[in-house]
Amino acid sequence: MGDLAGRKVFKVFNQDFIVDDRYTVTKELGQGAYGIVCAATNGQTGEGVAIKKVTNVFSKKILAKRALREIKLLQHFRGHRNVRSLVTMEEARG
Repeated sequence: MGDLAGRKVFKVFNQDFIVDDRYTVTKELGQGAYGIVCAATNGQTGEGVAIKKVTNVFSKKILAKRALREIKLLQHFRGHRNVRSLVTMEEARG
């Protein structure tokens, strides 16, 4: 799995889910065409977050477009009380 410094590994829907070590995965939320989602808690702030692992997003052009559209929508609705904010994005390591 490579360098896991500052990271934790959880099993979410039987897949390795690698997250920053400040997060503790608390619940599996769902899985779809190009990703899985879990609930987690930020151990530093106590804030609840949703973490999405996007898989195979570049296998088809339409999936990449959908992922980009989702990111743009999250940025557009930043600060809306009914929409979680996009906190961070990371590239896959390895």
